[in-house]
Amino acid sequence: MHLIMEDKITMYMDNKNRSFSMIADVEGEYSDLTNMEMPDALPILAVRNLVLFPGVVSPILIGRESSMSLIRKAEKKDGLIGVVCQRDPEVESPIRADLYDMGVFAKVLKILTLPNGNITAIVQGLGRLRLLELVKYQPYIVGRVAAAPEDEPDKRDMEFKTAVEDLRNQTAEYIHMSDEIPEEASFAIKNVANNMMALNFICSNMPFSVKEKMALLTLDSIKERLFSCMRIVNREINLQSLKLDIRNKTRDDIDEQQRNYFLQQQIKNLQAEMGNESTPEKKELLEKAADKKWPEEVEKFFYKELEKLDQVNPNSPDFNVQLTYLQTLVGLPWGEYTKDDLDLKRAQRILDRDHYGMEKVKERILEYIAVLSLRGDLKRRSARRGRDSRSPPHVYRCHAWPHHQEYPEGRKQQPRIHP
Repeated sequence: MHLIMEDKITMYMDNKNRSFSMIADVEGEYSDLTNMEMPDALPILAVRNLVLFPGVVSPILIGRESSMSLIRKAEKKDGLIGVVCQRDPEVESPIRADLYDMGVFAKVLKILTLPNGNITAIVQGLGRLRLLELVKYQPYIVGRVAAAPEDEPDKRDMEFKTAVEDLRNQTAEYIHMSDEIPEEASFAIKNVANNMMALNFICSNMPFSVKEKMALLTLDSIKERLFSCMRIVNREINLQSLKLDIRNKTRDDIDEQQRNYFLQQQIKNLQAEMGNESTPEKKELLEKAADKKWPEEVEKFFYKELEKLDQVNPNSPDFNVQLTYLQTLVGLPWGEYTKDDLDLKRAQRILDRDHYGMEKVKERILEYIAVLSLRGDLKRRSARRGRDSRSPPHVYRCHAWPHHQEYPEGRKQQPRIHP
C-alpha cells in the first residue's frame, strides 16, 4: 500500500518566506508506514539542526556536494535514504561520532531549485532506524542500520486519544502566542486525522532543542513520547506567557513615557502660540540663577516658582507679580561675604545723603556703630540683638550699609525668603 499521499501534502510559509515543515496524512495504518521492510545498509543524509520524525514531510536545504549526489540518485531510483542529525552543526564532513544514534528511514519526494539558486529536497520520514556504523564516505555517506520499531498504543486507548486532543489545543495556543510559526499550522494540526502523525509533526516542528527532539525520537513508546511532548509544550507556553507579560509591562512604561513626552510637547506648542514659550525675562532669570551659590533647598524652590511663571500668561497682572518675586530672589546676595565698615563719619555722610529727617533714628544707628567699633565683638553683639529690645532693628542696619557697600569682615549675609 502506498501511504504517502502527495495530494494532501501542504507546505506552509510565513510572510518572511521562512519554510515550515509540511504535513502528510496517511491512509491505512500508521504501522504500515513505519514498519515497512527496510534495507540493512543505505545512504545516510547528515542534516544540521533537524530531527525528522516518522511520517513528517520536511524541506531540507542541501549544501554539501556529497548530499546533492545522494539526493539526486535517490530521486531517480525512488530509493530510500537514512536521515540522521549531526551533533555539531559546524562539522562539514561528519564521521560516525558526529552523528546521533537514532534517525529515520526516508523517501525523497521532490527536489526544488529556489530562485536564489539553493537546492531543497522534500523528504518524508518513514520508520525509525538505529545507525550502527558508517561503511563508506565517498561519493556520499553509506551506513549500516537496523530498524527500530515503535510501541504503538491500542486503538481503543481513550487516554491516548484524549491526551492527543489536549496536545493539539496546547500547540494551537502556543502557535497563537509565538511569532515564529504561522497561524495556519494550528488549523493543519487539528485537521490531521491520524493522532500519531499529528504527535510526530508537533515533535518535529515545535521550537524544542535538538537534544529534546532526539530524546523524544529515542523513546520507543509513542504514549511516553506524547506525555513528554505535552510537558515540553506546556513549559514553552509558560515561557511565552512570561515573555508577553514582560513585553506588556515594558510597553506600558514606554507608552507612559511617550504620553508624557507628547503632553509636554503640546504644552510647549500651546505656550508658543500664547507667546510665553521663552520670554527674555525668563532667560535673564536662568542666567542669573546659574551663577548663584545658594543652598540646594533654595535652588529647588526657585525652579519650582519658575515653573509657575511658565503657566501664567505674560499679559496677566499675576505674571509681573511672580516675575518681581523671582527677580528679588536672584537679586539677593546668596553666599557672598563682605567686610564691615565702621567709619562713623562715612556712615553719617551716607545717612544724611540717603535719608532726610529721622534724626533720632540716625543717631541711634551711629551710637550702635560706635559701640561695635569700641567693643570689636560683633558676634556677641549680634547674638544679643534677639534678646535686647533696645538694639536697633535690622532694617536700620541695612540702611547704614547700602547694597553697594561691603559688610563687616567675616559676616555672612542671611537673606530671608518670604513667598
